[in-house]
Amino acid sequence: MRLCRAAWSALPLLAAMACGESGPTDPTPCAAATSPYATAVAEWWIPASSLGQNIYNDTQEALGAPNAAGFGPSNYTGFVSLGFGGHVTVDLGGCVADVAGNDLRIYQAVSSEPLSVYVSTSPEGPFTLLPPYFQDCGTRVQGDAVKKFCEFDLASAAVRQARYVRVEDAEIFPCPCGTVSEGADLDAVQSLAISTAVRRSEGADYRY
Repeated sequence: MRLCRAAWSALPLLAAMACGESGPTDPTPCAAATSPYATAVAEWWIPASSLGQNIYNDTQEALGAPNAAGFGPSNYTGFVSLGFGGHVTVDLGGCVADVAGNDLRIYQAVSSEPLSVYVSTSPEGPFTLLPPYFQDCGTRVQGDAVKKFCEFDLASAAVRQARYVRVEDAEIFPCPCGTVSEGADLDAVQSLAISTAVRRSEGADYRY
């Protein structure tokens, strides 16, 4: 949650240095994902200074459909706060292939904090950073004041398929920042191609 702001002049350098290697994702085929949402947490890192003050520390909240709700600062539910430069890597349960338009929707709760997204076909990487590298994530879900989202296209980084999605805080506020939800607040990770196909088979479009 954004409660303070620091001016950083080296954001492009930080993007290049952020977690993992950046390069073409391994195109090795893997089984196709069947769920529109992340099914497991592969790994995570949140700095101790953020863990010491954040009260939204359950990384399992990044799984499944978006369910952020409640009111702040201490009565929200349904998301994990990433802290200062922290990240969570989720497993989509199988690969998603690049299709026309955006492929991934990241749900970031409460405010409009920026985040960065990396993808890979392996939990060990290498991970490819998807542009835009510091994406403000704050489009409201049907006017909902808590649920927000932003979208990413695998093709923008010449990626053909991905299974693991790493969502990293790009707010880059030095911690502690005086909030119980420091950093971007990750609610859910969605494969747009799968979700649209699932709901269209039921006679409706899944996308918000």
